[in-house]
Amino acid sequence: MEWTMEHNIIYCRDILLVNPFQSKKGSVERGSLWTQIADNMNSLVSPKFIVTQRSVREHLAVLQKKYQKKMRQEEEASGISPEKTELDILLEEIYVAEQIGEEEQEEASRMNQEKTDQEQARADDVRRTAMETFAETQKRNGDEKEKKTKRKRRSGGEMVDYLKEKFESEQKVRKEEMEVKYTMLELEEKKHTANVAMQKDASNQQMEMLHAMQDQNIQQQKQQQQQFQQHMQ
Repeated sequence: MEWTMEHNIIYCRDILLVNPFQSKKGSVERGSLWTQIADNMNSLVSPKFIVTQRSVREHLAVLQKKYQKKMRQEEEASGISPEKTELDILLEEIYVAEQIGEEEQEEASRMNQEKTDQEQARADDVRRTAMETFAETQKRNGDEKEKKTKRKRRSGGEMVDYLKEKFESEQKVRKEEMEVKYTMLELEEKKHTANVAMQKDASNQQMEMLHAMQDQNIQQQKQQQQQFQQHMQ
């Protein structure tokens, strides 16, 4: 298609509106924005556009080169800055938007790199701490193993003395327990004997009282019988 001034102005306005420079150069996102610009152009009835994503991207480079050449030639011819057209102003604004986009992407990239470096530094610290802890654990285990080895290397006499002391201590405890049990049994037996004696004494007293009452009853009956016989005579 033939690009007229009207085509170029509408085209540059749409570039500023969509701003493909907000996305990283060469990214899928920027490609999608250029596709959006091409679709916007092709949807117009007047002026008529027949463009593709690639053609709208390449046409901007063409316009920028023409603008730079024009500015340079006019400055060299007159020595003063030439009067700018609407297209010139739009191209300058596009250039500024492009520069801002690059700076923002560089800043984002720098921040991402700093974040990555910080995460890497933290990971290194964790790894270093883990290695130091592992080394300390290994050293401690080695010391404990050495102590155990030393204990295992004790002489047979020390082991015999230890077992003998342990046996005597256990024997002493068992002896004390048996003495306590015997004492408790003796107390229980004495208590039982005392209870039996008390019960026996109480039973004897009851029997004596019963016998006394029986004797008294017999005497009373005899007296009553004698009195009755005397009365009958």
